Amino acid sequence: MTNRKLNIGVTAYRLLRVVAGGGLLVLSVAAQQPPPPDVDSAKVVITVGDLRVTVGDLTDFAIWSTSLEEKGQAGAFMWRVLDLQAYDLVAPGGAVPDHIVAGLLLAQEGRRAHLQTSPDFPAGATPLEQADWLAKAEFEHIAAEAQNPEELQKFFSAHRSDFESIEIRTVGIRKASGKEAGLSEKDAHERADAIRKSLEAGTPFDQVRAKFEIPPTVLLKTQTVARGDWPPDLDAQLFALKDGAVIQADDKPEYIALVQAVRRIQPTLDEVKPRVIAALQHEKVSAVFESQKKRTRISVDEAYFTTP
Repeated sequence: MTNRKLNIGVTAYRLLRVVAGGGLLVLSVAAQQPPPPDVDSAKVVITVGDLRVTVGDLTDFAIWSTSLEEKGQAGAFMWRVLDLQAYDLVAPGGAVPDHIVAGLLLAQEGRRAHLQTSPDFPAGATPLEQADWLAKAEFEHIAAEAQNPEELQKFFSAHRSDFESIEIRTVGIRKASGKEAGLSEKDAHERADAIRKSLEAGTPFDQVRAKFEIPPTVLLKTQTVARGDWPPDLDAQLFALKDGAVIQADDKPEYIALVQAVRRIQPTLDEVKPRVIAALQHEKVSAVFESQKKRTRISVDEAYFTTP
């Protein structure tokens, strides 16, 4: 694996984590050794459009961000950009240029929308600090648009199937493996076949459970699954099932898993509103990135950000 340089001055990235449910990549900064003396602070390492970012610019920007955090304020917005993997916007040099490039593209869109005319725009700040303000303002503008009731309803109507759920019945049969108790391979498959036939015949689920369940070795449950909850291949297979159909979801040395589709659930907009807002926001941000990438020259000094 290639190691990423973090010598962007007296600070560097320390933590990269995904905030549960929020979809945000958060990069905190911490004290770090200064860059090697042979690194020219005037060296341009990132270019986005007309803005050329030097090693010195990154150093000053990181110091500024850290000073905000030390005062209990939020650091640079570019350290908290949306999950870039989801937007197919990954620069060659890794996390540092990824987030700077993403922030500068959002900033360019903000400038195109004349957000710099706001009285809150930091006119006396450095170009990177100004870009950070514009990126944050543009992102907040997109987030607000994604909550517009008319846009939400229109988006939901066009993508209704993306938000549907399905009620399923699951069967888990544990096999004897090592020190783990369970059924033999033969008995596990025989019980799975018997359960499958009973479910496909329409036998009431409580009767099937009463006949075949052996907690904790054989468990039968009912649950509701939304699109995207399961791995893509299994998700597609599951939502393609007709009501009542049974599939073998897995057959491992340790267990067998069966799934039966019971019924589709078509939610209302109010029931899935947070998911619809997130999806619409994602679409809008993606559109900004795609538009800006087509009209903007992007250059990253990969050699600076990577070491063998």
